[in-house]
Amino acid sequence: MVVQAFLYFTQLVLGKSTPWYNVSHFGLHTIVKMILAAQGTGDLEVRVGHRGSNRLHAATAFGNVEVVETLLDAGADAREVNEKGKC
Repeated sequence: MVVQAFLYFTQLVLGKSTPWYNVSHFGLHTIVKMILAAQGTGDLEVRVGHRGSNRLHAATAFGNVEVVETLLDAGADAREVNEKGKC
């Protein structure tokens, strides 16, 4: 319930990016782990935003090492590129 409320709130406040992307971007490691536990890993590679980046791209771009490690441990593909062809 708390996870769903947080995800809904971030969608309202932060707009077109997905809540998943936003928590990765901002390095909210504990929330990333909560989402993985509640929703699983089925959508790790979903792309959003004007660059078509996924949550691993967001975490990496902003130096959120703990989130990057957690996403990689969960099965995120480190070779996945965004719509501009960048990792």
